[in-house]
Amino acid sequence: MIGETAYERKHGGRRLGQIVGQRTAHDAEGRPVEQWEIRSARGVKFFVAKADVRLASEPEPEPEPEPEPGPELDAVPPVAGARRADEARRDHIEEELRTHRSLAPAVITIVGIALCFVCAAVFALNLPRTLSENYGAAVAVIPGLVGLIIILVGTNLIGEQARRLKRLREKLEEEGAPPRPEDVPPPPLV
Repeated sequence: MIGETAYERKHGGRRLGQIVGQRTAHDAEGRPVEQWEIRSARGVKFFVAKADVRLASEPEPEPEPEPEPGPELDAVPPVAGARRADEARRDHIEEELRTHRSLAPAVITIVGIALCFVCAAVFALNLPRTLSENYGAAVAVIPGLVGLIIILVGTNLIGEQARRLKRLREKLEEEGAPPRPEDVPPPPLV
C-alpha cells in the first residue's frame, strides 16, 4: 500500500499522489478515521480519509447512471418561477426610473465647467489687458465666477435627482410594482 499511487474514489477521479504513510485521526464527533498520508507530485504532503481514496491496483468505479428525463425534471421549479417574477419586477422598476431620469443636471454642470475653462484660457492667453485697460482682470474673472455658480447649481440638481429617484425606487418596491404583461414569461408546459 505504501508507495502506491492514490486516486480519488470516483469515476475519472484525479490522481492525488503517492502514499507515503498512514495514521488514525478523530473526526469532529470523536470517532477514529483512518487516513492515508499522500505526497503530491509537487512534494506537498496531506492526509485523506482511506474511504475517499482508490489505489492504483483497484479497478476504477463505474460512472453513475444519468437520471432519465421525466415530467418532474421538465417542470420549472417554483423557486425559478418566483425568481423570474422578481427579475421582471426589478426590470419594471428600472424602466420606470429610466423615464424619470434627466440629463439636464449633467448638461448644466458641463456648461459651468466650460465657463471655468474659458476663464482659464483668457488668463493663459493674457487677454485681460486687451479686454480693458482698467478692469481687465475683473472682466476676465466673470466667466469663471459664473461657471462656479453654475457648477454648484448643477451638482445640487444631480444630488436632488438621485434622492428623488431613490424615493421613487423605494415607493415602487413597497407597492410591489406589478410586472407588465409583456414582461411575464409564459407558464411552462407540463
